[in-house]
Amino acid sequence: MKKTIITLLITSIILSGTACKSKTYNTKESTKITGATESTVLTIDPLEDPSPSTPLPTPVPKIERLMNTSSTKNQYDIKMKLNDTEHSVDVIQDLTYINDSGEALSEIYFNLIPNYFDRSGGKVTMNKVTVNGQECTLNQVEGTVYSLSLPATLEKDGTSAIHMEYTVNVPNLKNRFGYTDNTYNLGNMIVTPAQFENGKWLLEPYVDLGDAFYTKISDFNVSVEVPDGYRIASTGTLTDGVYVAKDVRDFALSIIKDCQVLSDTVMNINVNVFYLQEDAAAAAHAMEIAKKSLAFYSEKLGGYPYDTLNLVLSPQASGIGGMEYPGLVMISAGEATDDAFDLYYERITLEELKEKIKERDQASGDSEPADTHETVTDEDLRRNVLFEVTQLSKSVTHEIAHQWFYGIVGNDEIRYHWIDEGMCRFMEGYFLDAMGIDDTSYTPLERCKNIDETVYAEYNHQLENPFPVDMNLSLYDFISKNEEETYYEIYDKGAAMIYHIYNDLGPETFSRALKDYVQTFAFSEVTPDAFQLFWKEYGDFEELFTVYLHHFE
Repeated sequence: MKKTIITLLITSIILSGTACKSKTYNTKESTKITGATESTVLTIDPLEDPSPSTPLPTPVPKIERLMNTSSTKNQYDIKMKLNDTEHSVDVIQDLTYINDSGEALSEIYFNLIPNYFDRSGGKVTMNKVTVNGQECTLNQVEGTVYSLSLPATLEKDGTSAIHMEYTVNVPNLKNRFGYTDNTYNLGNMIVTPAQFENGKWLLEPYVDLGDAFYTKISDFNVSVEVPDGYRIASTGTLTDGVYVAKDVRDFALSIIKDCQVLSDTVMNINVNVFYLQEDAAAAAHAMEIAKKSLAFYSEKLGGYPYDTLNLVLSPQASGIGGMEYPGLVMISAGEATDDAFDLYYERITLEELKEKIKERDQASGDSEPADTHETVTDEDLRRNVLFEVTQLSKSVTHEIAHQWFYGIVGNDEIRYHWIDEGMCRFMEGYFLDAMGIDDTSYTPLERCKNIDETVYAEYNHQLENPFPVDMNLSLYDFISKNEEETYYEIYDKGAAMIYHIYNDLGPETFSRALKDYVQTFAFSEVTPDAFQLFWKEYGDFEELFTVYLHHFE
C-alpha cells in the first residue's frame, strides 16, 4: 500500500494501488443537454442503481456531402481471418479503384504501413496481386510506400479492379497496431492507395510520430472471422454478418478476447464500450463522456454521420491516451481506481475517502503522523485523486472530436497536422469547460487564452522563445531535427489559435462559422490555404495567421 495523502498529492499513487476490481457499474443518462446556447452547462450526476434514462436531445441532422459524389469513391470488399496462434491476419481484398486524379495513370502507389514494424514482427506478405485479372507486382519505393505498375493505362475517371491476397503479421506492441494481453489493435493494417494531389503522387512513408497517414473517403464492406471467445469492435455497422462503412477514410478494428461490452444510445447513435472486467469503472465513465461528447459536438459541428461509435479500452504505449478512427476509438484505461470514480460521481465524500485511506494505511502498518498532512488542502487532494479520471475524460472527448476533424474534415496529417490536432484540442477544451471539468486552477479555455497571449508576446519580442514550435514543420522535419517531443506543442498552440478566432468572433458567430467550416469541407480535405481563406471570410485574421503560421517562413 502506498503512503498516505501527502505522497498521493505529489505522485497520485492512490490511483494505482487501492482499487477493488470486483465492482460492477451501471450507466444512466442523468442530465438533459439542451445544447443550443453558449451558457449550457453539462453535468454528470452520480451513477446509481439502474433506473430509466432521461432522454438526451432529439437528433440533429447528420452531416452529409454537399454533392452526390458516390461515383468517385473507392470501394473495398475485404475478408479477414485472425490467426491468434501465429498472431497474423489473412486478408483477401478487392479494391474498386476510381481514377479521379484528372489525368491518365500508368501506376498507383500504395501504403503498406505494417512493414514499418518489421523489427518488432510486423509485416505484410503479399501473396497475390492482380489488376483487372492480370498478375502484377508491388515494388518498394521508399519506406512503407510501394508502387504498382498497371498492365494498361488507367484513363481519367476510369476504374480498375485491384485484387490482393496478403497476410499481416501483428507485432507484440502496446500500439494502435499490435497485440498484447487479450487485444489485437488493427489500425492502419489495410493496404491503401496513396493520395494523388496537384499532378503528383504523395509519397509519405509511415513514421512513428503523430498520425502519419493520409487517406481519402471510401466505402468498405468487411467480413471478419475470429476464433471463439473474441469480440470485434470496428469501423462501420454490422449488417448481415458484414461490417458496412460508407464515407470513411479508414477501416480499423480491435479484436478482444473475453471482454465485456457496455451499450447505450444517444441521439439514435449506438455507442458501445469494449473492456476487460478490471476496467469496468473506466468503461462506465467512458460511456458517459462519449454520450455527452456526441451530443455536444453534434450540436456544435453538425450531426454525427454514422450509426455506431465503438470505444475500446485497450493497451496503448505510455503517454498515449487514445487513437481515433472513423466510428472507432481506442482509449487507454489509465490508472484511475474505484475510489477515484466513487469520488467523482459523489458516491463517497472526500471525508469518507480520507477515512478509507487512513483505515487502509493503519491496516497495512503504513501510517504517518497526522501533522504531515496539514499542508495538503482538500482541493489539492480532490484534484490529485481525480487526475486520472480527468485524463480519461480528456482522451475520450478528444478522440471523439477527431470523428469530425480528420474523419469528416480531412487533412494531410503528416504535413499539416495542426489543422485537425489544434481543432480537436480546442474542442476538447470547449467541451470540458462546458462540463466544468479541469485538473488545474484554470479552465481549459483559460489555458488556451494564456497560450495565445504568450504566443503574441513572443512574436512581439516581449518574451524570449517561450513557445517557439513552428507549426509548419512536417512530421519528418520534427524527426530530422530530433524534436519529437516538441511536436506535441502543436496541439496546444493550434488550439490557442482557434481560441483566438472564437474570442474575436464571439460565441454565436463562432458557432455558426464552425458548422459552416465542417459542412464546407465535409468528406473532403482542407489545406492550410483553404483553412485561412475560410476564416478570413468571417473576420480580419491576417495578423493572427502571420503570428501563428507565417513568421517562421
